[in-house]
Amino acid sequence: FNVLLVPLMTLLFPLLLLGTLAGAVSFGLSRLLVWPAAAIIRLFNAVTAWGAALPGALVNCPDWPAWLIALYAAAALLVSPYTRSARKGLPRALAVLALPALIALGFLLPALTAPDGLTIVFLDVGQGDAALLSAGNRHWLLDAGSAGRGLPARLAQRGVDSLAGIFLTHRHEDHFGGASEVLRAIPVGKVHLSGDPSRSDLWNAFEGTLRESGIPVDTLWRGDWIEFCGAGADCVPGEWGLRVLWPHHGLVREGNDASLVLQLATPAARALFMGDAEREVEEELLALEGARLESEVLKVGHHGSRTSSTLPFLAEVRPMRAVISVGSRNNHGHPDASVLADLALVLADTARVLRTDRLSDVEIEFGPGGFREAGAEDEVYEARPRW
Repeated sequence: FNVLLVPLMTLLFPLLLLGTLAGAVSFGLSRLLVWPAAAIIRLFNAVTAWGAALPGALVNCPDWPAWLIALYAAAALLVSPYTRSARKGLPRALAVLALPALIALGFLLPALTAPDGLTIVFLDVGQGDAALLSAGNRHWLLDAGSAGRGLPARLAQRGVDSLAGIFLTHRHEDHFGGASEVLRAIPVGKVHLSGDPSRSDLWNAFEGTLRESGIPVDTLWRGDWIEFCGAGADCVPGEWGLRVLWPHHGLVREGNDASLVLQLATPAARALFMGDAEREVEEELLALEGARLESEVLKVGHHGSRTSSTLPFLAEVRPMRAVISVGSRNNHGHPDASVLADLALVLADTARVLRTDRLSDVEIEFGPGGFREAGAEDEVYEARPRW
């Protein structure tokens, strides 16, 4: 792939630079120069996604244990020119003392770097949904985007070599399409499905892959609870986990309205994942849940479509951040202007609407003090008081 792509990538920066400069003179000339650059980027994305989906493209190597890291560091110090040249005096003493310090650091490193809480990464998978939940060394995937988006490679980049579970909100390809690639690439503990009864050729093919994998499968319904305790630091059972709000046993729907609606519960803040649920489900949830819908972070339903995110529903959820998983220049007109206007009204700040088509991956951390956007200038945790 590099033989093909590297020469083309060397043309990318000059084309973009010339296009930017030409924009000051002529918009048409700028577009003419930027068009081949955009074509190169699309080719690069297509080739890498295709390559990542090939069998054997992803090789998972086990993490080094702490003792091996310490041994490697000690060996590197012993053979370094500094140690060999430090014959006596203070340099020699420092070199000798560094050995036990490095060994101790190797054993303490996992504890020092272990996250205290839980992180959600809303992955940029184009026009689709995929969110990675990580607590300690355990990970869950909430939807998997469309096929061919290189999701296994994206997970590997974030150090994910296994999943405790995959949640597939419903049977639309932009939510489950990438799951087959993940099942073939890394170990998965369980696959959680909604009660969506709809069928399609793509779903039937995925079910075949699922059966071949032998991975346990269950169907979630309103009232179920997925316990996360034991995954993070110092948690109490019932405080960290996913609460299933929809679908309802007695109100069976198909397609978007059969979406799993999940609420992440932590001691200080919540996040609400709406899948593609539309206004009828929102009305049912308002009647069933009321004020319990309140969540600091909202994954906006159906990519910001006008069929979802009604103003009464948003007013009850009262989010402090709203995440829209959506593809750039998609054919559906997502997110809808009316939804963005309602979100701006509820959030009181358009900067609190976080879109994957503009920001790429969106990462939010949950801890004892609430939540915060990873990488934000202000790293203070936010949360609403709960009575």
